[in-house]
Amino acid sequence: MTKKKSLEEFVEECRKVHDDKYNYSITNYTRWDCKIEYTCPIHGVQSQRADNHRRGMGCKLCGRERIRKTFALTTEKFIETCKKKHNNRYSYPDTVYVNYESAVKIECARHGEFVQKAGCHLIGSGCQKCAVFNKSSGPALKPADYDEFVGLSITVHGDVYDYSQVKYKNHYVTVDIVCRDHGPFRCTPTVHLKGKGCATCQNFDAFVQKAKSIHGDKFQYDKSTYIRSKTKMRILCREHGEFWQIPADHARVTRKGGFYCPSCSLENKRLTIDEVKERSRNIHGLAYKFDKLVLGKSLEEEAIFYCIKCAKYFSQKPVNHLKGSGCSWCCESKHEKKIRNWLQTMDYQFESQKRFPDLRYEKSLRCDFYLEQFNLIIEFDGIQHFEPVEAWGGFEEFLRVQARDRAKDDYCTEKRINLLRMKDGQDVIQGVQDLIELIKANETGHVLHMIYGKLATF
Repeated sequence: MTKKKSLEEFVEECRKVHDDKYNYSITNYTRWDCKIEYTCPIHGVQSQRADNHRRGMGCKLCGRERIRKTFALTTEKFIETCKKKHNNRYSYPDTVYVNYESAVKIECARHGEFVQKAGCHLIGSGCQKCAVFNKSSGPALKPADYDEFVGLSITVHGDVYDYSQVKYKNHYVTVDIVCRDHGPFRCTPTVHLKGKGCATCQNFDAFVQKAKSIHGDKFQYDKSTYIRSKTKMRILCREHGEFWQIPADHARVTRKGGFYCPSCSLENKRLTIDEVKERSRNIHGLAYKFDKLVLGKSLEEEAIFYCIKCAKYFSQKPVNHLKGSGCSWCCESKHEKKIRNWLQTMDYQFESQKRFPDLRYEKSLRCDFYLEQFNLIIEFDGIQHFEPVEAWGGFEEFLRVQARDRAKDDYCTEKRINLLRMKDGQDVIQGVQDLIELIKANETGHVLHMIYGKLATF
């Protein structure tokens, strides 16, 4: 039996592969396919499968920035570069280049105008109709070198795979190709150019097709979390948000059509007003009053609640209220509610959504909680702080979230403010208790920053 790697062995291998670029002080390694976290010196905490990181995959944001810098061109320079790359095969009468991610119009002599991502075209991708034509003519798809193979591959597959690990010899010698969602796989160039790609992606596509035949467009599916049909993946319900479920179960036909999200099962339940009040108090404590609460035919119909904190009425679906959503004016997550309730129970004085006059990024920033007696800021970070989430604005908003987080971290360091950052999966009450006790016992004058369970002092 192969000996299991220790954390120290794994980190040492990663340092060699990545030339000691990343910090692994927060890394927790259990096995080759586990999710690990590490710190990029530029973009902060990153999450990735252990085997993918050890094989050379690093910070995605760094990679995208390198590409952006490489492809910072004028329209004239873009056209000139593309003509050289494609041997004047295409013309560009209506092309306007903005950046490598933008779509550009390109003219194919055989098939007319087509639209393509600028970055893909720059590194070799061309007309998709030509690619389909060439795929059926076998001998035409025998690239002479690495660059030609990558260009043809992008034409066939689009910007789906990373070819940085390919050591190209000829069209029939197996190469290592990296799926951006599921990691490395091996394939011969000829087979890859015939359309073969990542097997996990192909299984995922088959799963999505079957799931949509049962559920329609009710759900969105996170490709990066799909591993196999019997392993839970992240699914987004358009009404109730994300949940985790086994793909094989989700796509299984039942009397009701299939497995839905847990919150959907509440929709058709009938509860009395007293039952709603009781459940609300179990979830939210004494944060709300119900003097105008009237229930409709189902929990999906809007009802009126009163927030004691901000002294305002707000409208909300009871089904959402009973799964943790609260006052729309306060915008607190369920974890923030736990923290608030505990602080109130302990009679600690605090400010929520605290603003500091000189804490800004694009605009004034708010901190979840500030306890003046401990000079402590508490932040709870949801999934949108660690990866792009379409429901939260996708990749562009993710970059802004990361930038705002760095601005807060830097502010706390500069102003010597104690900082506690927590994320989903942590015991938030225990986290607050632990850091407060450390602050009380701190006689050195050091500032304490507890980031996702790891302590740093300044």
